[in-house]
Amino acid sequence: MTRIHEAFPNLSADAVEELLTGFEGDEERALHFLLENDTTQKKRKHEPEKTYPPATVETLKSRFPEVDDSLLRDVCDLAGNDWNKAMTQLLSYGLIPVFESAKDKEETKKKQLKQAQQEEEEKQRKIEEEERVRAQKAARNIQSNTRKATVATLKMSFPDAEVDLLRETADDCGGNWDKVVEKLESYGFTPADVQVKKVATAETLQTVFSNVDLSLLTDVADTCRGDWNAALQQLASFGCQPDDDGDLPHEESWPEFDRETSDNYFDREETDHTDDDEIYSNALASGDDLKKAAHAAATSELMKASMARIERQMKEVDKTLKEREHQRKLGPQSCRGMSTAELRTALKRGDSTAHASKCFEKMLERETEHCGEYVVFYHSYSFAALMYEVQAAIAKVLYGLPDGFGALPRLLKEPFNGKPHISLLLADFSSMGQQDHDPKFRQLAISVSVSLLAPASEAPPISVFNSGYSCNDLSFHGIMTTLFKTLGLTTAQTASLISDLVTFGNKWGLSGDMYAASQSNSSYGQGNKGHMIQMFINTAAVDDLAYASHAMGVIDDSRNPLSKSLTGKKWPDGQARIFVHPSMFLDPKQVKIYHYAADENLHRRRLQFQDELIRVLHPLLGKPENLVRAFKGVEGK
Repeated sequence: MTRIHEAFPNLSADAVEELLTGFEGDEERALHFLLENDTTQKKRKHEPEKTYPPATVETLKSRFPEVDDSLLRDVCDLAGNDWNKAMTQLLSYGLIPVFESAKDKEETKKKQLKQAQQEEEEKQRKIEEEERVRAQKAARNIQSNTRKATVATLKMSFPDAEVDLLRETADDCGGNWDKVVEKLESYGFTPADVQVKKVATAETLQTVFSNVDLSLLTDVADTCRGDWNAALQQLASFGCQPDDDGDLPHEESWPEFDRETSDNYFDREETDHTDDDEIYSNALASGDDLKKAAHAAATSELMKASMARIERQMKEVDKTLKEREHQRKLGPQSCRGMSTAELRTALKRGDSTAHASKCFEKMLERETEHCGEYVVFYHSYSFAALMYEVQAAIAKVLYGLPDGFGALPRLLKEPFNGKPHISLLLADFSSMGQQDHDPKFRQLAISVSVSLLAPASEAPPISVFNSGYSCNDLSFHGIMTTLFKTLGLTTAQTASLISDLVTFGNKWGLSGDMYAASQSNSSYGQGNKGHMIQMFINTAAVDDLAYASHAMGVIDDSRNPLSKSLTGKKWPDGQARIFVHPSMFLDPKQVKIYHYAADENLHRRRLQFQDELIRVLHPLLGKPENLVRAFKGVEGK
């Protein structure tokens, strides 16, 4: 044991004893194993470089068969699949590896093959389930083409829904059946009258015509608009042979493709088919039968259908590019419809410090950069600053976010699991007596202004930049306590960490006293306590995340949807509410976040501030096992 202790002084006596037991008392083998997997020791020059397999659940399981798969998976993720790092991490937990015999390795291999087979079967089952769902939707679309959404027809499909809700939804959607069904499904209702009909897709057709090229099956499915029988008849007319005749019409019911039938089968009234006629004649001249001749003509028809589809897609792309260019020409959202003189006058109404003016200029510069694809919102705050920064620091460590990542209003995903879409939040809004001050609303949404220069907003951004904006009717101490306990800290650890954060927050001017158990703000009014988040939300997603509102979050129908009112030529004004789902706010393609602090010292030293904050959060983020617990807490697992 002396040699092991000399080489690894931090290894406890119990761990050494367990290790020797695993190696049947052979100290030399145990020491060799530790040195082999110790990434902190430099390799001797005369020793050849050894290669190890990537660290996966399967490879680690061969050495630690009794360890839970979830722990091995977490270790793999933390080690970046590096074998040495993973082994070192597991050894630090006091776990002892075992060496398998040839027989044991064979058994392990069989288990792995069986597990892989089961996973493949599960994957296939999920694919079949997705296909079934798509078939249901396609069947429903076919049935609903001529169906009018009324309370009576909807009640038959959604017997569990209230009559008032059905009437309101039908009115909102103008009686459009598809839109009404989609909206009711988003509320969690499932239609009871869906009759699944077999729908022609490339995948369903391939189950019958496995020897036919997938591209031809795709074109046939598109040409027949999902009609199963029409698709079968068309493929049969091409001479395609099915694997099994069970699902096909009998041969005597197939259309006879003489010249007249072929011309009637394909709609040839509006196009010149000289080339088709030539193909048809050449096929006959070469001795091919009528079905091959029809196949040749139909292939030409399907190629035209494919080209038409590609042309439609190109038009959509062109339309999107033109809209982006149009938005860029309109310029920054906050300045639209304003002359230079009006812009200067509006900016003079704001906080007049030199630092504030530079921040406003940077905000408008970023609006100019992103106005082609995004709409912008501004969120002003003060007391919530420490909470937002703590959540951003945790997300930075757990998700590898870049330095300087903006403040994060919400971090925990579990509250959003019950309401994954803003429509579900609004469906409950009328029952919230405190409106947007209701705790259930505050868990999911924040108040914002739709323009930097919006004077009609409850908190005009340029006017409250220095002082910030906040509410006193909530417990910041309670919110932070809930956060840390959810992420795996004990009551004592939570109290200690919050105490450290109160001191840290006061040091940086973040009203740390508001998070103390007594929750007081003795420093209120001293210095510039204001903070602002500038949020750019992808225009395609904005209606899923935000709505125009009056005070207290009451819906303002005159400015909804925001994808329209914020992309026009008029100067936008007023306020809105944003559904701050962490998954969206951590995706830079959907949401871009920029932070501005009224305190110039904090604004300029933000990277230093974040580094210090992460060090204060060491009890939560400093150990691998704590990181795993914190990650599961954030994800709601």
